[in-house]
Amino acid sequence: MLEASGEVQIVGEAENGQHAIELAAEVAPDLILLDVRMPVLDGVQAVATLSKEHLVVMLTYTEEPDIIREAVRN
Repeated sequence: MLEASGEVQIVGEAENGQHAIELAAEVAPDLILLDVRMPVLDGVQAVATLSKEHLVVMLTYTEEPDIIREAVRN
């Protein structure tokens, strides 16, 4: 949907948080859309590293307050 607008170019897709960190270092995106729940390294852990160099928007569906607090803190 975003790419179809012609305003956004998708430069990568990662299957887990560790891959997201590696891919972001390679392609230097303007914005990272990141899910909280991912295998290997979850989004909450990955955003702690990614947000030092990149603008990150976290997306998820959860009602677990601890996960939400940790994501916002990072």
